[in-house]
Formats: sequence, structure tokens, C-alpha cells
Amino acid sequence: MVLSRTEEKCMDIQLGKLFSNRTSKYLVPALNYYGPTLKTKLNLVFKLAFGIHDSLLDGSHLEGQKNIFILTDKLVRPDLFQNFMDWIKHQEYYVTDYVYDSILENHSRKHMFVLAFPPSLEHAYDNFLIGKYSKMYTRTEITQYFAEENKVPAKNVLTRAYIAKIQFVQLIKKEFDVVLEEQDFKNEVFEYDIPPTKEEEFFNTFKN
Repeated sequence: MVLSRTEEKCMDIQLGKLFSNRTSKYLVPALNYYGPTLKTKLNLVFKLAFGIHDSLLDGSHLEGQKNIFILTDKLVRPDLFQNFMDWIKHQEYYVTDYVYDSILENHSRKHMFVLAFPPSLEHAYDNFLIGKYSKMYTRTEITQYFAEENKVPAKNVLTRAYIAKIQFVQLIKKEFDVVLEEQDFKNEVFEYDIPPTKEEEFFNTFKN
């Protein structure tokens, strides 16, 4: 079934607010693979958005790598931000960091960190890219990385829970103005969420 959105979307980055997308929902929890210290320190930094690439880096050595991009606000709790920056640069999964919007702003408060996605979970990253959410993680991995209450919606999609199916039908109606019937699920195997798009998962990517 080919669907066309009623309204195109892109990353809507606003100060004081975390942009929610499918990277944050399905990939970021796997960073817990690196242990509790990263989770604790990252929770103390004000995050604006997560993504899997920055289109301004097209053609660089980072293009095509399996990374997580974390956009932060360095002026919120600046001491904790600096502590995180000093610490993260010494971790083996640290890739790089840079000032975001530096071309447009002389003193941007936005700062990007790039971390390598756990190599042992590359299958999850690959399946995410094609929207195969139920193929991303094993049951053990889901239990390990999606145990918290706020991860339940993602967990339901990953495990193809019935409630996720109901919510998926509602989402398709809202986003595409299409009503899925039970017969549609017999004719086609659906994942219970929409595949990721570059406009929502890549920084600095806009629909032409």
C-alpha cells in the first residue's frame, strides 16, 4: 500500500523543548548498552533533538556511519554541560562534536555530539532505516533497553502488541487520511509505525 502524507513534516527544533522523532523512540534507548554512567550524564544535559545524520556533513567521513546525533543547549545548566563535554570526549564511542548553526550564528548555544551506535546492535540500526521495527531487537534486548514506563509505546511497536495496531490505524487516518480495515492486515504485513523519513531524522534536511 502506497501512502501519501496529508502534511509534510520536518525537524522542528525549538529552544526549551525536546523534538520527538523515531530516532529518539527506537534507537536512543539502545545507548544504554554503554552503561548507566552515560545515561546519568546525558540526562543532566538539556537535549533539543536526536537524529541519525546532519545533511551539512554530506560528503564527509561521517556520512553512512551508524551514529546517533545529539543536539544540546549548552546554556541550560552550563556547568553540567561542560562536565558532560569533558567526560564524553574520553569515551570509546565518542565520534565528534561541533557547534551547531555556527555558520548562521556567531555564538550559537546549540551544540552537537555524535556518538557511535553500539556495533553489536547494528542489526537494529539497519532495520530502523527501512522501518522494520519488529525486527530491530531480540526479546532480551527489548527487556533490557525498553523497561521504563515511558518506553512502553515503543516497546508495543517493537513487539507488535495489539494496542500498537489500534494506535497505528489511528495514526494512518490522521497522517494520510486513510482508513485501514481488518482485511488490509490480511492482505499485507504492516509494521505498527510509519517508516522514518530523512526530514524527521536528519538534521538540516528539508522537503524540496
